Amino acid sequence: MLRYGDYTLSDDLITKITAVARHDDLVPSFVICQLCHETALGQHPNSISAREDNNWSGMTWGYDDLDPKTRKSGVQVTPGRKRPAVEGGYYIHYATVEDFLKDYGYLLRNGGFYKTSGAKTLWDHARGLFRLGGAQYDYAGDGSNSEKVFNSYYTSMKTIHDALNADGSLDRIDKGESSNMAGLQSLFSIARQYLNEQMYGSGHRRIVDTYNGQNPLPVGYKLKIDDDWCAAFVTAMSILSGNYALTGGECGVERFVRDVFQKKGIWLGKVRPQAGDIIIFDWDANYWADHIGYVESVSGDTVYTIEGNSGSPSAVRRQSYTWNMWQIKGYDRPKWDYASPAPLSVGGKSIDAIAQEVLTGARSYRIKKNTSSLFE
Repeated sequence: MLRYGDYTLSDDLITKITAVARHDDLVPSFVICQLCHETALGQHPNSISAREDNNWSGMTWGYDDLDPKTRKSGVQVTPGRKRPAVEGGYYIHYATVEDFLKDYGYLLRNGGFYKTSGAKTLWDHARGLFRLGGAQYDYAGDGSNSEKVFNSYYTSMKTIHDALNADGSLDRIDKGESSNMAGLQSLFSIARQYLNEQMYGSGHRRIVDTYNGQNPLPVGYKLKIDDDWCAAFVTAMSILSGNYALTGGECGVERFVRDVFQKKGIWLGKVRPQAGDIIIFDWDANYWADHIGYVESVSGDTVYTIEGNSGSPSAVRRQSYTWNMWQIKGYDRPKWDYASPAPLSVGGKSIDAIAQEVLTGARSYRIKKNTSSLFE
């Protein structure tokens, strides 16, 4: 959560703003500061349209009629509150804040009205909102003194940025670090115990058994030892680390995307990834997902993964790829910052100790659907 004066931005909205920003090659913290400047993140008492129309930036209805419209972003809108009498017209009404953010990102993206995509500094981002910085229109003011208005606008954004980032919160958001990564840490702690475990070996059999311990089984299917098992690996690791509620479970990769990730609202498509994302592949470019793994880390344009059913012979392996290569269908991002994993301290033992017991077969787990609790 971020706080600026009396206004707060929830972790859920931070995640949504970040997803839009990364999709449109924008720095998340710059977008947050801009929206904070505009309407105090939709909460300023004078920003009635922000609250009633989900319009956090005063976007104006620029059409001659009042019929519903579909914006170039694909977002459907209707007329909202009337603007002040001296200005005339209406604000745009968005059905949801998510619709507003999508439309807003579309305007700021590369090829939109403004020159903010790819900006590396707050100054560059703010300047790109004005003609003097390459924008088609001045974001604020009437264009008569663009330099003066820009300087005032940037000064306000810089003040907001410094206040929000006093404890490094914005830096962590830009780096993709969650406020609480305990759930992800526990998952990787267990997944690393399975590295190099080969198909048909004892580790693989325990992955299959863990997957089959779901009650009920996804689509009612019991995984066989000869089946592809990359999705089962992802599922089993989430079960064993207590993160099942965040990721769900499946043994079919396409179903994982369509029936689990998209329904949970964590499917992002091909955006710049971060540690903890789940990576999805479409090896044949036929629009059918057919491989999956966990993103362990990202460095520059390279993404490093842990995957089950990988390589030859089939095993749990670390791999690396260019983050946007054509075989990658996209990424989903579980809400690790909400993670409160089921305590894996059964009998007072640590996560690592229990992971080793699971690996050696001394302990096994099953999971009930719609819970994240483990039971022996």
